[in-house]
Amino acid sequence: MKLETIDRDVHGLSVVGRELAAARNLHVVPLNSPHEAFAVIAEELDEFWDEVRAKKEARSKDRMRKELVQVAAMCVRAITDLNLLDEPRDPRTKGNIEAAYHARAGGQSPRRRFTIEMIPDFSLLLDINLVYMPPGFCAEVNSYWDDGESLLRHAGGDAVRAIALRAAAFLLPHLLLHANPLRALDALAAETGWPSNHGISIHSFELPSMSPTHLTIVEESR
Repeated sequence: MKLETIDRDVHGLSVVGRELAAARNLHVVPLNSPHEAFAVIAEELDEFWDEVRAKKEARSKDRMRKELVQVAAMCVRAITDLNLLDEPRDPRTKGNIEAAYHARAGGQSPRRRFTIEMIPDFSLLLDINLVYMPPGFCAEVNSYWDDGESLLRHAGGDAVRAIALRAAAFLLPHLLLHANPLRALDALAAETGWPSNHGISIHSFELPSMSPTHLTIVEESR
């Protein structure tokens, strides 16, 4: 197999991975049955079929790529959500699957919600889905950074709370620049040290007003 073919395949898989991460942030509850998985995949496949059956000059390469990426992402999600993979040896992944079992048994994903404020009128309400970020995995992710132990102490020894603080410190500046929660979450998933399926979603946020009438000005003597 040619090296350039392998490179293109790897790039394609990375695009699918980003789509899957975005989909999980938007729809945090796992697929609960093969019937539900089939319905989701069929819907995405129908949208691709709409492009295929269009006249050749009316087809859009961008739309076809988008729909196929969504089909692939939903296929991977079905495989993992329905536990169709062999039991993993990685204890972090095993913890995620055990949390998923617990979520399905309870009928909803276990989540914790935090309000985090940097300055007045600059705050973030975020959810951490414990299916993807159980406490043990949160502790491992937090330990990647040099200040992991001090942040864990600041969070009262609560690894999930520490991850919420660390995520907010990354997300708030992105929101201030772009006011786009999905873009901020995609950036977090791509950041070194964070898992691509970080299970973090932004419920709401508040940004400080940048109107000049809200600014305070003091003239300094020279």
